[in-house]
Amino acid sequence: MTAQRCKDKTLAIGIDPGFDSTKVVVNGTTFLIDKDVVESTGGMLGKKKDNYYKCTYEDGKEYYIGSYARSAKTEKEKLEEYARKESFINDYSYFETFDFEISTIAAIGIALTEYEKDCKKMGLSPAISTEKSLNDWKIYLGVALPHGVYEKYTGLMKQKFAKLHSFLIENSEKEYSIKFDIKPENVIVYSQAQCALIGAFSDENGIPDYNSVYFKKLPLLLIDGGYKTMGIFKFTRINTTTGGESNTEYAMSNAVERAVERLNQMGAKQVTRFNLEVYINEYDGMVNTVKEDGSVEQVDAKQILNEEIEKTVDGFVDYLNEKYDNMIDIMQILLTGGTGACYYEYFKKKLEEKKSHLKGNIRLTEYEFYGKPINPVFGVAVGMYKIVMNRCK
Repeated sequence: MTAQRCKDKTLAIGIDPGFDSTKVVVNGTTFLIDKDVVESTGGMLGKKKDNYYKCTYEDGKEYYIGSYARSAKTEKEKLEEYARKESFINDYSYFETFDFEISTIAAIGIALTEYEKDCKKMGLSPAISTEKSLNDWKIYLGVALPHGVYEKYTGLMKQKFAKLHSFLIENSEKEYSIKFDIKPENVIVYSQAQCALIGAFSDENGIPDYNSVYFKKLPLLLIDGGYKTMGIFKFTRINTTTGGESNTEYAMSNAVERAVERLNQMGAKQVTRFNLEVYINEYDGMVNTVKEDGSVEQVDAKQILNEEIEKTVDGFVDYLNEKYDNMIDIMQILLTGGTGACYYEYFKKKLEEKKSHLKGNIRLTEYEFYGKPINPVFGVAVGMYKIVMNRCK
């Protein structure tokens, strides 16, 4: 028995190009990959692992993609790349760069190979084969961009993506030849904030459910938590989005940087903003510190990071109370994104202590998507996908 997710020979693709990673949804299959891109100089960066992806692009050059590419960069290169990314935050010029284009197209190509696997494993329909050209398929692409600039960059997104694409994707198992054509009228650009909302209160085909809890208690405050920015939007009683803001002061990166600074001061000079996650995930958070007398002691980096996250959330709650008059006219709060999920429990506890009207009304994007709970990291990408599905149904 097959599970029909889209019309025959139709592909619906939703993309959320975040600061640190690209999230893709292809006919319901979700995929995430780090944004790093490194041009190949002819040699392997190391052993082919599960995170190995190489894209031979339309310019004939080869590029390593994702965490495999990130592992090849020196600390100096990572710092330079991070600084360059930060410079894009204020003017969003990253969306004009070749790095954005190659990382997005490669992410689509890799996600297509993942969807192909799901077709075989789960009996999904319409099934694709990357061994054949997809040029005769109707492909709809949705790109979710920051609320303040999505209209500005609509034309550029069509210019970058509405064309014939032909490139190679290689993973640790095999090489795929990817060929597809996207028409200008099938490229949809939408606000990340609106995508997150639509994802929460609509079905898989993007049809709003007006009986949804999200419609019953308005105004709703949407918080799209990313590594470098916190998107803050108010959804009013007349179903409009107002007061869009991309706040950088309370994003996860601030907590990470302060935790790293504390660890460095304690003698853990080897810890950086780029490898802190490695110590937490692979070494249970324990890092070595060197004391003045040369002795070595271990400290819990995970605990220090959690303390800094709580301080960041404390400041964020104070900021929201001031901005929205102590939440007197906010009836519901919805958090999405990876940072939103990380902040959720403490954020909820902090607000509900003094805001009785918000008890039970602070939610995380955890609705079901094709029968499975959604990961909040995909809140925007899934919403974008649902908008695309509504367009192509």
